[in-house]
Order: sequence, then structure tokens, then C-alpha cells
Amino acid sequence: MTYVGTLPDASFSRALGEWALRRSGVTPLGLGLPEPVRVTRARARTGQRLWFFTNWSFDRHVITAPPVTGRDLFDGSPVGTGHGLELPPWGVTVVVEE
Repeated sequence: MTYVGTLPDASFSRALGEWALRRSGVTPLGLGLPEPVRVTRARARTGQRLWFFTNWSFDRHVITAPPVTGRDLFDGSPVGTGHGLELPPWGVTVVVEE
């Protein structure tokens, strides 16, 4: 357990969080993604792994090397090596892992 007895600014908070993750051996799913892009995972009832990419900004973001290979749940387009992922402003894409 680590206790921080201060109100850290954004820079210190990020550094502290990164230190805690490294120390615990946890690799964040969104490592290397643009700041407003979040990624989470879940399993469908069928057992397929689903990846949710959410863009929390007014800007379009292109992820050239997504951390998953699969198909876009909505339009069936490929995602993965050689197939980037485009997130419109405030957009969400769900990828079915292959």
C-alpha cells in the first residue's frame, strides 16, 4: 500500500500512477494510445473477447497499431496489423478479437 499525503498536479499524478503500475507489474491496455482514447475489454456470452475503444474528445483519432486483431463489430472491417482504427469525435468502436 502506498499513501500520498498531497494533492498532486496532473503531471505528478500521471508519474505516480505509472510508477504504481510498473511496481505492480500491470501493463495498461491503452498504453501508447492518444490521451483521450480509452480501451476496455469484456467477454460476450459466446466467449468472444470484445474490445471497446472510446474517444472522449472533439478530435478525430487514428490508432495505427491497435493492441488487438479482429473485426469491427458494427461494419465488419478488419482491425489490427496493417488495418488502423479511426475514432471520430466522441466515437466508440467495438472490436471482436480473432
